[in-house]
Amino acid sequence: MNGRPNNHLMSAVPMRVNYDPRKWFMITDIMASNLRITLDPITRATLFDDALWFARTNRLHYSFALDLIPGLKFEFSAPVMESSRQSLHHLEAMLRNTPEGEEFSVSALFDFSLKWFSIIILKKFLKPFQEYLARHFVEEAYTSLGWNHGPDDEDELRLRRALIASWACSLNVEACVSSALADYRSWLSRKKWVS
Repeated sequence: MNGRPNNHLMSAVPMRVNYDPRKWFMITDIMASNLRITLDPITRATLFDDALWFARTNRLHYSFALDLIPGLKFEFSAPVMESSRQSLHHLEAMLRNTPEGEEFSVSALFDFSLKWFSIIILKKFLKPFQEYLARHFVEEAYTSLGWNHGPDDEDELRLRRALIASWACSLNVEACVSSALADYRSWLSRKKWVS
């Protein structure tokens, strides 16, 4: 080494980028349109993850992050599916796990001037939020990908199917839960119990 940093090492440093509101508007428009395919899947996953992270840490209005959700129904890349699942799961957990009556900052879901929300109000949003995710994104993706792997399926398709099935079952998508229960019952019927 001659004392200069290796460019290939510096480019691998993870970082988050927060944009001004005008750029976030442009990003949400791109992610909800056919133009999203001009961005590689890792970039799309990073944008989604960054938006929800900045919203979660009160550095971005939640409306920008949540405006990315409708574009998910067009997403079938594993990095975007996993990134969005993890980020949205964190939001669900935050809504679900805060003790009733306790307040916490959520960067004003609806208005910058409203900084603190009662958990009672937020809990009212959890079920509709989960139903929205299930109905407008997860159910459609699950229907498209299905439950069973085919013998010729590529690894990425298997990964996408597993990701979406896990998410669909956690959101109680009926077709997914039925398939999971059928497989479980089948496994139980074949199981040899040792006495």
